[in-house]
Amino acid sequence: MRAYTLWRAGHGLLDICVRLRSAANPLQESTVITYVVQALERDPGLPFEMRALRALVQTEPGSWVRHRDCVARWEAERRGVSG
Repeated sequence: MRAYTLWRAGHGLLDICVRLRSAANPLQESTVITYVVQALERDPGLPFEMRALRALVQTEPGSWVRHRDCVARWEAERRGVSG
């Protein structure tokens, strides 16, 4: 949930990686992306902007492979505010 909260507040991916661990040993980008997606899976009422989520998930190729079906399903369900 912390990763989601930081992402929604406008923090960049690398900044979130550092904030959730340390500058000397940041979390992997794929880990943070998974944390954000998991938060949205667990609570369908959490607000997010679909374009921003797609951009975040596509930042890291492995994350896109893992989460693209979920993102596509949410797009079809019209989850996420438009923009």
